[in-house]
Amino acid sequence: MIIFLKNRRYGIICHARQKKGARKRYPARQKTTKGAENMKIFYDDGTVRIRSMKPEDAKTLYDTYLSYGWHPELKTYEQYYSDQQEGTRLVFIAELFGEVKGQCTLDLSPKDGPWAGKGIPEISDLTVFFDVHRRGIGNRLMDVAENEASRLAGSVCLAVGVHSGYGP
Repeated sequence: MIIFLKNRRYGIICHARQKKGARKRYPARQKTTKGAENMKIFYDDGTVRIRSMKPEDAKTLYDTYLSYGWHPELKTYEQYYSDQQEGTRLVFIAELFGEVKGQCTLDLSPKDGPWAGKGIPEISDLTVFFDVHRRGIGNRLMDVAENEASRLAGSVCLAVGVHSGYGP
């Protein structure tokens, strides 16, 4: 798989090849109806769970980012949920001991950037809450996003932010 890294402002910043079979394999996805209809669990080791988004997650994400002094918009996260329900975006929510602690999205058909309309999914908005940094949650989110992208396409691009609006 080729992973393209891009910056919304500057275009491609690098690319890397990943050997086939080098990616970590996870247990098969499970479906459950606990808490939300058709919620999917992508990863669960008993401590960290990566699952699909539930409607109430939008407010949790918004409130947390607002507490960091960031300037989020609630409608952004509500739109992520709508996109997930429409099948145009996968939203991965990280939980640690059952509490939301991060998120990442996989836009299945980006509408801007150099790969717009080319069938290459885009990983974006990977965030782990400050109080749980350095516990591997970001790595798990990225692994799940890459694994899901590899099911859909031979390549994936990664949108990264490099301005002060992304925190300290």
